[in-house]
Amino acid sequence: MSNRKSYLRVKCGKCSKTIRAEMIKRNYTFFLVGLLLQLTTVLLADFRESSINLPSAAEAVETRFDVDGDGLNDLVYVFHRRILIFFQQNNGIFPPTPSLDVGGTQPLPADIALISVGKVTTAPGCQLVFARPSGVDALPVRKEALTTTEKNIDASLIPILRKPIDVTPEVNLRFADFAYDLDGDGKSELILPSSHYLEVYQPDGSFRYRLKSRVSLPFATAQYAYFRREPDLLGMPLVQERLNSDIVRLPLRHGHWYGIDYAVESTSRPFLACDFNSDKLVDFITRDAVFFQTEKGEFRSQAAKVYDRIATAFGVYKNQVVLAPNLLDLNGDGRLDTFNVNVSATKLTPRTDVQVFLGKEDGSFGDKPDFTLHTRDIAYSELLPLGDVNGDGALDLALFHLDFQPQTMESQLRAYLKNGLDGELRFYLWDKQRNRFLDVFSFKHRVLVNYEIYGARQLFQQQVFINHDMDGDGLVDLVLKTGPREISCFKNLGGTKGFASKPFAVIHTPRAFSSFLVRDMNGDKKGDILVSGYEDALEDRTIYSFYMNR
Repeated sequence: MSNRKSYLRVKCGKCSKTIRAEMIKRNYTFFLVGLLLQLTTVLLADFRESSINLPSAAEAVETRFDVDGDGLNDLVYVFHRRILIFFQQNNGIFPPTPSLDVGGTQPLPADIALISVGKVTTAPGCQLVFARPSGVDALPVRKEALTTTEKNIDASLIPILRKPIDVTPEVNLRFADFAYDLDGDGKSELILPSSHYLEVYQPDGSFRYRLKSRVSLPFATAQYAYFRREPDLLGMPLVQERLNSDIVRLPLRHGHWYGIDYAVESTSRPFLACDFNSDKLVDFITRDAVFFQTEKGEFRSQAAKVYDRIATAFGVYKNQVVLAPNLLDLNGDGRLDTFNVNVSATKLTPRTDVQVFLGKEDGSFGDKPDFTLHTRDIAYSELLPLGDVNGDGALDLALFHLDFQPQTMESQLRAYLKNGLDGELRFYLWDKQRNRFLDVFSFKHRVLVNYEIYGARQLFQQQVFINHDMDGDGLVDLVLKTGPREISCFKNLGGTKGFASKPFAVIHTPRAFSSFLVRDMNGDKKGDILVSGYEDALEDRTIYSFYMNR
């Protein structure tokens, strides 16, 4: 082979350029290497996509349970008095139509008030658990069609517990976690209201339930009065009189009818169920006491004013804005901490202050914060993105920082056209020596913020996750909404190096979406993504899209 260097002469008008063929070969080689790297990047993120179109007015959309016992989480959807179950297939796909429709062909018994999902029988997987005033029943679920259930649901129910329960059937079926594994043994306890107590029933090896303990839960009683009258138009009542037996109606005059409805309602005082002392047993927190669960399954009461010290944040749950507790272990010492987020959204000088109350040895919190993180950033939602970014066992947080005075021409033009602002995700790491967040962010990640991504529809929704490993390397990665129909996954580079500037996976959703959730739904310790999509012309429908990480 000749060692002479060959040349390729290219003439362009009056000028000529000499290009070495070696440069062409080298560039071609670089192109192939880049292409292979891109293909390798794509192979790292193999998401299986499936979508389900369902009514928006759902009582529950649950993806926590393996209903059929195959090791894969399934979708349980509760709507009116129907339960739709979509079994996840082995390839990570959810069927577009329900695998099982309980209450569709044959209605549920009218006295059933609550539904839960738990392990209450020896049958594989989880069971549908129903509560009614006379007791608790279970419906085993098989992957095959439940023909016997559809013929007669009441006859297919298995009695689990027979005792009076203080529940009232309503028009719609309600979902509640009253069948829940409190002690982590794989079997669900029953948590049932009875007078002024929460009664906890524990199963034995054969799933025979007996009363194990009680938790005091005082009730508050309120009385209401409703005035009813006949409207002048057409002589038709505006509101139908209620048929509840506990309401007294007093007709005040004849001719045009008038009436007053009296109602008395009893509601429990608020309480919180969580593993408060990090012993892997669920405890109950009330306004006046904490009920710690012992290894024997009993509860010991400790007077404490902890409940009112737990900070809360606005978030969306079941299409409603609720107050969620900011309660977690920030520094990894085994004690739960709480934090309060104060956001000032002034146009040119936004700021976010995070007040942190560290948990004491006795489980209480101080009257004043242990420290306050002062930033010039924005918490788009009070539900802050938290995760162990650098792998030191403590949680770190991310906040948005917007460039309201763009420096580059591209940023100025984009802002002028109202296509968005250049921004950053700033990551504040936990300093284990000082036992607090660092005062200055450790690294940042470039983001684009515009109305289509973070508009009014997305208010109180979570759009950033840093708490799941997406590529299987054991480090939590950054999962971020990067477009109205786009989610990007960025690789964690380890330590304080931050995240890669380019995503290793980009998901394009079939619909625009308000929020998404990252959760391991197939047991492979990698995060999967559930998207709640919408169409403006179909406000009463929600398109749930699943992206299973394979």
